[in-house]
Amino acid sequence: MKTAYSFLRWSTKIQGLEGKDSRVRQTDSAKEWITKHGDGQYVLSDKPFVGDGESAYSGKHLALDEYGKAKGALARFIEEVETGKIARDSVLLIDDFSRFSRLEPTQALSLFSNVMSSGIGLVFTSSHEKNVIDNQYLKKHPHVLYFIIGELIRSFTESEEKSRKIKAGKQTQLKNIKNGVIHRNNLPKFFTFVPDVPTNPKCNVGKYVHNDLTEVLKTLIKMFLEGKAMYSIAAELNKRGVQTFKGREWSGNGINKILRNRILFGEYKGVKNYAEPVVTENVFNKIQTILNQNTFNKGKKGGLINIFRGICFCSDSKCKSHMGIMSTAHNGNTYRYLRCNSIARGKKGCSNRSSVSLPEIELEFFTNFLFKNPAQLINDGESKEVKQLKDSIAVNQIKLNNLTAQIKTLVALSKKMQAEEIDSELDATLKERETTKGEIDRQNLMLSRVVDSPEVFKDLQRLVLDAKHTQSKFDELVFDGNPTIDPAEWTKVSSANKKAFSELARTKEQIAKSLQDGFTREGVRIMLPSLIGKITVDTMKGQFYVWNRMGKMIFESQVYESKRNCTAYWRESLKRTKAVQ
Repeated sequence: MKTAYSFLRWSTKIQGLEGKDSRVRQTDSAKEWITKHGDGQYVLSDKPFVGDGESAYSGKHLALDEYGKAKGALARFIEEVETGKIARDSVLLIDDFSRFSRLEPTQALSLFSNVMSSGIGLVFTSSHEKNVIDNQYLKKHPHVLYFIIGELIRSFTESEEKSRKIKAGKQTQLKNIKNGVIHRNNLPKFFTFVPDVPTNPKCNVGKYVHNDLTEVLKTLIKMFLEGKAMYSIAAELNKRGVQTFKGREWSGNGINKILRNRILFGEYKGVKNYAEPVVTENVFNKIQTILNQNTFNKGKKGGLINIFRGICFCSDSKCKSHMGIMSTAHNGNTYRYLRCNSIARGKKGCSNRSSVSLPEIELEFFTNFLFKNPAQLINDGESKEVKQLKDSIAVNQIKLNNLTAQIKTLVALSKKMQAEEIDSELDATLKERETTKGEIDRQNLMLSRVVDSPEVFKDLQRLVLDAKHTQSKFDELVFDGNPTIDPAEWTKVSSANKKAFSELARTKEQIAKSLQDGFTREGVRIMLPSLIGKITVDTMKGQFYVWNRMGKMIFESQVYESKRNCTAYWRESLKRTKAVQ
């Protein structure tokens, strides 16, 4: 018995959903061939090669990864034949030639010849030619090549024509959109289209205005800017019974897509003021900054959210790994420390082989640095960082204008004469313009993050502290370090200093309490990258250092003694850490 493998391919993900026509039809077609035409010589493998969302027109089903390993479904089949995992007398069952290839005719013919050379047989199960096509069959029936060539030409021309129509349709839509607001069914449901002529139901020109769903959107945005994670927002909205704009349950991924949509500030298909804005463009850029930072710092979450994730690094110049949280248990209590990730993974070469108390570092970071000296990290409008970004944006904008002018010239030339060189240069210039636009967008987001730093700091302060803990309270603090003093010395302290000292103790207690809350920690984690550049930790010295976004060190912590080298200090630290938790 020989083995037959089914090859199932469709261009879009939705076609491959369970029960959809493409999957069912192609699977049934393979089974039917085995039953009616296999003559009992073949057994169908339970391992189909599935090209889910792999376009044969663009050759995705033949794609390789960055290491040259087969990635596309058909490429994986050919690779397994070449490596001997699949016997060379096997057959590949394909519903139609268009599933096999929609490449240009010469490329498709080359692909077909390569498969024939490997010894594999091909069967197009829905065509009139249901025989196993291999080298031996072609020798006896060379006329079948006419069928193959005809099919590869048909498959390509169908896709080429479809592509042309789609591009033309998109260009027409874009032209109509630029000429005025027209009815578009794919705008979010928190907009309602109001035609210019209300009495004419066929009127397709008008404007988009907000409806009742906009209030839901504003609530969602407010929760996000307050520091709540997207999955937390989704859970809260589902708990309240708030329906989504599509009538489904809320999800973190769905909220992410909503917050990424430029229609939030009224832009659609590159046309600004297409609809009434929900937020200003500056607020939209601020949202993107948080989302992008979130994406960069994403990772597996443990039981405790690391508020320093993505910005805290090992101070060893040869290591520079991220610092992670490690936990230990003692008498039923959990104690947490920061440790270099390379040490946690057992790698050699890092000098920071110890760990430091996470709660103590967090407390000092907030009370002795972040809330006490915010001026060190908040840049004004004329800062060096802002000037550099504005200069860079200006240079890229000039480049963008030049590229746009160059594109207009090339388009005019292409209309007058047909030349591959012009088309090639036009494609390259279009790609360069898109890259430049992306760089300008990235720099604008960075600029927004710098300019918005004062507001982000206020949001962070409100998140962590009660309303009574304002900046003026921090200006009164005169003591650093642990708010613990020998009772005999307490009588020597002035009443004013006693009040300030007690205020510091209460502030630290409030911060420690706030940082026990998961929502607060997630909000802090999102906001911190907008305020500081990085934190480096030297676990052997027992210190951490804060750097601003321009790469300058702006804070050096106190020295934390090693808790593992001094039994008395270890016991005392357990009491303090337990109080924090």
